[in-house]
Amino acid sequence: AETYAAVELIESHSTKEEFMTDYRLYIELLRNLADEAGLPKTLDTGSLAGIKTHEYCTNNQPNNHSDHVDPYPYLAKWGISREQFKHDIENGLTIETGWQKNDTGYWYVHSDGSYPKDKFEKINGTWYY
Repeated sequence: AETYAAVELIESHSTKEEFMTDYRLYIELLRNLADEAGLPKTLDTGSLAGIKTHEYCTNNQPNNHSDHVDPYPYLAKWGISREQFKHDIENGLTIETGWQKNDTGYWYVHSDGSYPKDKFEKINGTWYY
């Protein structure tokens, strides 16, 4: 079988916030590539079609001498279970909209997940930068 695309989640995050930013992009990319290829957004199923992890291929592909089991151990390190990963692949992520806060400060998230950066924007009648 031909592979449409292969995606690797780099394992170099130093904070949960940094990881979650990339995790959201990872899920979005996998779902978009599945759509481009006309594949179902399923994870590690017995069907040839769908999204497959290294672990699935290691354990199910004939004559595969790999020992790769990613991304599961790395996802677990940051609190993402197999079940959560499967749910996110199949259903997409829920975007928390409105004002968000972390140790750095506040920012506003739109319904598409975007946010104003390095610009003025009027939010609910008030201008912010």
